[in-house]
Amino acid sequence: MNGGDLTFAMKSGRLVSDDGAVWHIGEEALQAADGRNLARVAGSVAYWFAWDGYLGEGADLYGE
Repeated sequence: MNGGDLTFAMKSGRLVSDDGAVWHIGEEALQAADGRNLARVAGSVAYWFAWDGYLGEGADLYGE
């Protein structure tokens, strides 16, 4: 990457960056169809059920 920032949104059930690339969420990285990879950021939400209850539908990653 060139060091620029990307913004992501869910569109029609797909993760799309602001430059129009569609990304796959993998175990090791986010992967774009054009070959770009963004390394996974270490983290954990140990009490995911608490966040889900607190945020409600705002906690949905994939939507319906």
